[in-house]
Amino acid sequence: MSRRCGGAGGWQGLGLGLSLGWLALLNGWLYPLLTARYPGVNAGASRYSYLGDSIGAIALGLIQHPQRILGHVDWAGAAVYLLLLALPLLPFWRRVSLPVLLAGIPLIAINILSESGAQRSLVHHYSLPLAVIGVVAALDGLASEGMRRVPWRRIAWAAACWAALAKPWFFTGPYLGRLAMVPESRSALELVRPGDAVATTSYLAPHLSGRRMVLFPAASDSDLETLERQRGINLLLLHPQVPGWASEGELQRSLLEQARRRGWSCGIWPRGLQLCRRQT
Repeated sequence: MSRRCGGAGGWQGLGLGLSLGWLALLNGWLYPLLTARYPGVNAGASRYSYLGDSIGAIALGLIQHPQRILGHVDWAGAAVYLLLLALPLLPFWRRVSLPVLLAGIPLIAINILSESGAQRSLVHHYSLPLAVIGVVAALDGLASEGMRRVPWRRIAWAAACWAALAKPWFFTGPYLGRLAMVPESRSALELVRPGDAVATTSYLAPHLSGRRMVLFPAASDSDLETLERQRGINLLLLHPQVPGWASEGELQRSLLEQARRRGWSCGIWPRGLQLCRRQT
């Protein structure tokens, strides 16, 4: 028994050391590097600025000023977030599932405390580790029951919940609505060079991920000269009629008009997609 406990303690210590080392790496090197290279990026400690400006300061802020959490956390939204996380797998969990589920508390805490609502939206990647923890806890629950039959009803329930969270109606609405734009989009994407810094729409951005800079023009990006100077933007690939997520048609029309006034070379496709390139 003592050997087993000692072995478990060693693994726990190793896990704790790796976790703390990873946090130190993020706080001391990666996040400063990202924010220095991409001034507009909102990552790491910046999402908890009401508690402090570094991981250490945030931890201290949680201890010294816990009342700040009450004023910054959307508790109703957090409750909905937790409900959606638990709903698919709740019927599988049993008392033996608790040790595994407890491992998800730090991940849940950082998502709830964050100033970024994206961390509490299951559309984004932030909750994927929690899904893994939930599934492992569900397997523990099933193993404790010693079942000989497959729990089809519970499996169907989990599948239905996950299918609903995947927003299947998007495949009959927004996604199919852009099918007619595919030929023009392909033609425009062929004109984008590997070294370009691009301001584009949310639905074209995944096809440009290898470029030097890709951004969705939002309200704070209304001045093309500033984008050119601070972000190095040298190409606009915009569709004012279908501006995509986090952007607006009027803003995109303004950027395209500014590009024309500044002498950029511009082209337009029949369905409204426009590409403007800065002249070198």
